[in-house]
Amino acid sequence: MPDREALGELANGVDQQVGLSIKNRRQQRGVTQQELARALGISYQQVQKYENGTNRISAGRLYILAKALNITVGDFFSEIDQPFSSKSLAVTSEDVVLTAKELNAVRDPRVRNSIRALVRILGSDNDPFY
Repeated sequence: MPDREALGELANGVDQQVGLSIKNRRQQRGVTQQELARALGISYQQVQKYENGTNRISAGRLYILAKALNITVGDFFSEIDQPFSSKSLAVTSEDVVLTAKELNAVRDPRVRNSIRALVRILGSDNDPFY
């Protein structure tokens, strides 16, 4: 049986992995920390602490969080046994999520397409502005 210190390190590692999983699942669904915090009745700072593993999340809160993201509690643990290098990193960021929501609010499809074309040009290696 592992000693107390080894069990503590294991628990901290699991907390960090669950936090990373919370962040990845939230971003995959296009939910901001503020939106998730409102759904859970907590501050966005608390969501940040859960995501970076600073604060442990209770089983009850994890259940509510899973329901808010429309996933199962087990989904938060699916990556724990994988080596870190094989884990996929979230492609999206808070800025991408917010920008997508703002773009979605533009009603005129021509304006939306123009904005997308501008972003495509600005993001290309052949940027004509430089």
